[in-house]
Amino acid sequence: MKNIFKAIKAIYGPCTKESAPLLSSNGKTLLKEKSPILKRWDEHFRSVLNCSLPISNAAIDRLPQVDTNNDLDITPSLPETIRAVKHISSGKAPGSGAIPPEKFGCPERFTHMVRQLHDGMTARVTDNETVSQEFAVTNGEKQGCVLAPNLFSLMFSAMLMDAYCDKRPGIRIAYRTEVRLLKSWRMQTPRHVSTDLLFADDCALNTVTEEDMQRSMGLFADDCALNTVTEEDMQRSMDLTTAGCTNFRKTIASAKTVVMHKPPISAKYNAHRVNLNGIQLKNLEIFAYLGSALARNTRIDDEVAQRIAKASQAFDWLHVSVWNRHGFHLNNKLQMHKAVVLTTLHYGAEIWTICSNKARNLNQFHLSCLHRILKLRWQDRILDTKVLEQTGILSIHAVLRQVQLRWIGHLVRINEEQLPKRLFYGDVATCARRQGGQKRRYKDTLNKSLKQLQINPAIWEDLAQNRPAWRISVQTGAEI
Repeated sequence: MKNIFKAIKAIYGPCTKESAPLLSSNGKTLLKEKSPILKRWDEHFRSVLNCSLPISNAAIDRLPQVDTNNDLDITPSLPETIRAVKHISSGKAPGSGAIPPEKFGCPERFTHMVRQLHDGMTARVTDNETVSQEFAVTNGEKQGCVLAPNLFSLMFSAMLMDAYCDKRPGIRIAYRTEVRLLKSWRMQTPRHVSTDLLFADDCALNTVTEEDMQRSMGLFADDCALNTVTEEDMQRSMDLTTAGCTNFRKTIASAKTVVMHKPPISAKYNAHRVNLNGIQLKNLEIFAYLGSALARNTRIDDEVAQRIAKASQAFDWLHVSVWNRHGFHLNNKLQMHKAVVLTTLHYGAEIWTICSNKARNLNQFHLSCLHRILKLRWQDRILDTKVLEQTGILSIHAVLRQVQLRWIGHLVRINEEQLPKRLFYGDVATCARRQGGQKRRYKDTLNKSLKQLQINPAIWEDLAQNRPAWRISVQTGAEI
């Protein structure tokens, strides 16, 4: 698989490497020369990876003591070691934390092993093939590290426990997983209510009011989102999160923190005033999140336009190196189209509530790319079905249904305690859908997709429990 992507990257073209100007540490001087820029990066990472501020002892004392798990001290067997090594990607390094591991029930031997991975750690800064002097690394978050995400999760969980304690801000979700999803009466008597809308590392906070939005903003770190119902709750969540981050020596970037408010359909929109350390946060209509465009009106118009633009850019980039290269076999060109252009076009489509006109726009672009690859003109008057049959590639309509059903199959199989499944099998506990015309939800498109792929809606959840059988059923249905 690595060789395939390596070949695609070689064909797609090399990445341009440029040294961008930087501001000096005092923010007054613009650095343009290579040597000052490298020195500034070196200065930055030395400070980030050698922070001298300790975590508040009072915050650590407030954490509950977990019983020691002595199983962590058992010597791993050879098969376990081999399996662990195979799961480690190349070029990775361990990370570190700052909370006493004994608080989380880590035995002494295990703690000593983790510390050995960090003692004597050093780093260098590389900028445009220029390398800085070696410097020591004593703490800090290491991006791309194998152990760092786990240690950061422990740190973040501890921060949340200290910040929120017995407080439960967020959106209450009523859900039932023991009743089949497509039963119309399943939510008349919901069995469970969840308010655990907390995320870390690329997360979001959701609230109903401006106050909830402010309160929730303190629950997440590093690309995080807070979800609340009211403006008051949002402000409170933000304040709690800010206080928790302060106790654990973490910082919320106010320049990168924004607010998006979605009022009920019958309510008038008013921009929420949520503050972070005295700075009023900006309200957005569209927010770029994990490569997708999230709109306040919950429509996917901007997302579809963005997908088409990015896929068009990817297609044009391969114009000389692939599409117009006569020595390149047609099958290889089609594989490149599927690997680069088509995946860019439907990126994030697993969670779209797609409507027919947007699907047509995507399909028109998809077919236009195939026409250009096959060097067909409109005067040839070849039907779109013939083009798809000749290339052996599915239409966008089939691709969208396929990726959606693959995703919901995963949601069915995961544990009930995980938030995506609760959201999938639930509804907002404090709200009700209006009578009459309603906006189509994600779950409303599921029944139609199942029937179009010739999967029985009455037993689809049983079939989805078997991952290989489910993928075969979805693939077979999409090709019909």
